[in-house]
Formats: sequence, C-alpha cells, structure tokens
Amino acid sequence: MINLPTSLTLYRFLASLGIVAAFVLLDSGPANLAALLFFVTGCVTDYLDGYLARRYDLTTALGRMLDPIADKVLVITALFMLASENTHGAVLLIPAALIVTRELIVSGIREFFGSDGPQLAVTRLAKWKTAVQMLSLTGVFTCNGLTGTAILPGWAADAGPGSLPALISLGLLWLAALLTLVTGSQYLHGAIMALREHTNDA
Repeated sequence: MINLPTSLTLYRFLASLGIVAAFVLLDSGPANLAALLFFVTGCVTDYLDGYLARRYDLTTALGRMLDPIADKVLVITALFMLASENTHGAVLLIPAALIVTRELIVSGIREFFGSDGPQLAVTRLAKWKTAVQMLSLTGVFTCNGLTGTAILPGWAADAGPGSLPALISLGLLWLAALLTLVTGSQYLHGAIMALREHTNDA
C-alpha cells in the first residue's frame, strides 16, 4: 500500500516529467517559470515526506528506497534541462557534470553492496549538499524566467542570466558541486573500508 509520504515521494518523479514537458512545449522564459513551479513543489515534498513518515510512523521500505532516487531524478532532470538551454555555458555545465557523475557513482556503490551488504548512512553534509543544490537550481530557474524583469527594486535592473541574482545562484551551484565532491569521496572511502572489512572477515 502506498501511503501519503510515499505518494509525495512519487510526486517528485512526476515533477521531473513536468520540467521536461515545460521545456519541450514552452518558450524559454515561460518554460523556466513552469519548471520552477514543478521544481519547488518537488523540493517541498522532499521535506514533507520525511517529516510525515517520522512524525506519524509511516516509514516503509518502499519509501526508503524511492526517496533518494526521487531526489536524484529531480535534480539531474533540472540540470539537464538547464544545460540544454546553453544559456550559461561551462559555468553551469562543469558543476552539473560533477554533480551527475557523483550521483551515478554513489548509486553504483549502493547497488554493488545491495540490501544485504553494509549500509552507507546519509551524512549531515550530504543533506546540506542536496539543500544547496535545490536552492541554487531554484535561483537559476527564477532568473532565467525573469529575463528583463527587476527581481527586487534597486538590486538588479535585469534578473535574467548574467544578473547579480543569477551569478549568486550559479555560485551556489558551484558550492553544491564542491559539497558533492566531498560527500562523494566520503561515500567512496566508506565503501572501500566496508569492502576491506568484509574481505578480512571472509
């Protein structure tokens, strides 16, 4: 049975499809604003599903499996669609490539160990990494969708790509990429130590 927290997790998959559909069906500005709506609501469910599961003891094996996958799908979809616009060039492509590579490696490590192997716990830094990713991408979507519009009086004459808000958002994306590398190395080190321990025990 799929409960409410799991339904919220599943929404992130639908939100990812919504982001793709927005870029396929709409022009750049409206596409970014529509993608922003899907992305932000998806990010909100990332908080809500965990909170509800813990608060009302609704944690399930299905939910635990789907939650990190849904996060990765949402973030990677957003990165791919933003990269497809080619608005920011290497400034966006480089951190995007680092983030996607890390997520694939960590997923591969978890798949290698499987459910019967040692469990690599999600660290607090990894949670911060996900939060910074989501915050930075929210900013990029917002700025791309508000091209030619002041985001705050006196802050930027143009809230589009190249504006101060956009540069701050891209800076946060680079910070997320840095956190991605750090947490990825932590997972890799943990996997090597667990594998070494398992080999010694054998």
